[in-house]
Amino acid sequence: MKTNNFLVIIISLFTILIYSCESKTYYNLQISIKNGTTDTLNVSLFPKSDYMSNGMYTISDQSGAHRSPFLRLIPGDQRDFYSTKNIKASPNSVVTKVFDSINIQVSNANNLIMHFSPDVVVGYPMNLYDSDSKWQFEKINDDYKTNFASHPFETRSYTFVIL
Repeated sequence: MKTNNFLVIIISLFTILIYSCESKTYYNLQISIKNGTTDTLNVSLFPKSDYMSNGMYTISDQSGAHRSPFLRLIPGDQRDFYSTKNIKASPNSVVTKVFDSINIQVSNANNLIMHFSPDVVVGYPMNLYDSDSKWQFEKINDDYKTNFASHPFETRSYTFVIL
């Protein structure tokens, strides 16, 4: 009888070990802005008050990480500015949900200022808040490795390029 109990315990532990090693894929939608110009861009994000804390804004609905709402993008630079676990969302709906407006100042002789908000765009031919705005899409598959496991994740990355 003791042998049967021991065998049941060993099989149970082995089964638990097998299922605990099973990896689950995590999904993420990320929105980014890219400087496609030859000038430096100074980006000012104006998040809604629910996303602000001590002058910083929440960069994701998946973590409590915060970041300054001011970005400096040199030519060719790309920076993500929000991520969500809602992979079915469109990039413009995420921007509308999180940000009241976005200003971009071009660091050149003209100091052009672009203003984006849900109802108005100034200084640029397309509004990133609009449903027909052009975002570049890329699906990124990767693994987050720890000492004991590998956690696959898929990022659906949308990038708005300022040209």
